[in-house]
Amino acid sequence: INGVLGSNPIVKHLVPLDPWSPTDLFTKCADGLLLCALINDAVPDTIDVRALNTKPGMNAYMQTENLNLAINSAKGIG
Repeated sequence: INGVLGSNPIVKHLVPLDPWSPTDLFTKCADGLLLCALINDAVPDTIDVRALNTKPGMNAYMQTENLNLAINSAKGIG
């Protein structure tokens, strides 16, 4: 993840992940941005980045929108 998404501007505040922290991956996936970036890396342009909530201090509703977008996109690409 660190190598692939290190230069991605959407998740620049989330990477690098600490490989020695047992909770770092979970806390950084909470807003859905990291998952959406991984999906777009696997299949480019699957998620339109304009549809993502990217502003700092997102509320739970905005985070849930990002997570639902990641789940539905992953289902769409199989």
